[in-house]
Amino acid sequence: MIFLKKFLEKKIRKRKIRKRKISFDYISNLNTDLLLDSIKIDKKIVAHVKFLENQANEELTPKLKSKVLNSEDFKKKLDRFLENYRFTYLYDEIIMANKIIKSKLPFKTYRKYNYFEAYLNTIKAEVEAGKLSKGDKVIFIGSGPLPSTLIMLYDNYGIESIGIEIIPKVAELSRKLIKSLQLSDKIKIVTGDHFSIKTTKNIKHIIIALAAEPKDEILQWLKPLLSDSTSLSYRFLKYQKSKGNLNDLVQNTERRFKEYDGYKTTKIINPAPPTSNIIAVVKPKK
Repeated sequence: MIFLKKFLEKKIRKRKIRKRKISFDYISNLNTDLLLDSIKIDKKIVAHVKFLENQANEELTPKLKSKVLNSEDFKKKLDRFLENYRFTYLYDEIIMANKIIKSKLPFKTYRKYNYFEAYLNTIKAEVEAGKLSKGDKVIFIGSGPLPSTLIMLYDNYGIESIGIEIIPKVAELSRKLIKSLQLSDKIKIVTGDHFSIKTTKNIKHIIIALAAEPKDEILQWLKPLLSDSTSLSYRFLKYQKSKGNLNDLVQNTERRFKEYDGYKTTKIINPAPPTSNIIAVVKPKK
């Protein structure tokens, strides 16, 4: 009986390792171009992402942590893996954007978006952060495939905007979405990054998205461009204490609050639930 028990435990262990390897490789080699054209949820992607999240929450022993950190193979794959793993978080937005584009009633379809209420609270906080009112104009760095920030700023407050998106195909999808909502003359999507911003003339407020990185480089670029009448905010997540699991190895410090060189934080705004983004209002030191 003892032999049988050990044999079965060994088989289960091997199966788990094999499943982990498949999941890691699958996410590492995702074809993001295919994802961008998707209107249906790929159950295989969802299953692998959930599996990876479960693995990430497993306890990481010092021995295993040392083995992972010292593995050259792991280090080589990690950057590519994280790039695509983070891309899967856009999956909901990509699917929703495609549904809106194909809908006969695009605004009605958009209001069914899972995070619609959360964004309403975030936008209310951004209006407070920038002291915005109808007729103002904002720049949003990292607008994504479904630029809810920009859509809601105009739909609820009459505020026009420029969204900057670094991934060309995501920017293209976003422009199609804006066109389907008949907002192309109110919201402009630019393919580029923070270096695309050459002036802040006639811009009341700049928003740096949670996923826009590296934040320090973005802020340093903007510093000489900001006028006294242009305010600036960035989004971050509440700090989560180390839990001693695989997640700790891939924690994105870019998404935490910090004081940046040459800037002072003038206000922290916690939007009402269910949003998880916190807003820091900053200004250059004189």
